[in-house]
Amino acid sequence: MTLGVDEAFRRRHVGSRAAQQILHVLAARTTCSYAELHVKSANRAAISFYERLGFEPDPDNGYVFGHYLIDGQRWDALLLRYDLRGLRATAGRASSYYATFGN
Repeated sequence: MTLGVDEAFRRRHVGSRAAQQILHVLAARTTCSYAELHVKSANRAAISFYERLGFEPDPDNGYVFGHYLIDGQRWDALLLRYDLRGLRATAGRASSYYATFGN
């Protein structure tokens, strides 16, 4: 899955709200311990965005050499993860909003 926000809508919390909703649904509807993503290591804005949401580098595999091939050039990636277990503890007390996503 790719999450992106059109430039005209950036800095309006659209991306952070979407990511937070995805994390809440994962915590409420799965038994996953972590949500993981990769981001191009040169994309400092995206890394900062995910860190603000609570993502941290994977302690075992946090740096992936040559992960992306873009226009014939290799780019390294960071593997970031979010611990869903803490979020899950509060998900049970969340409003019935998540029930609107169906089964």
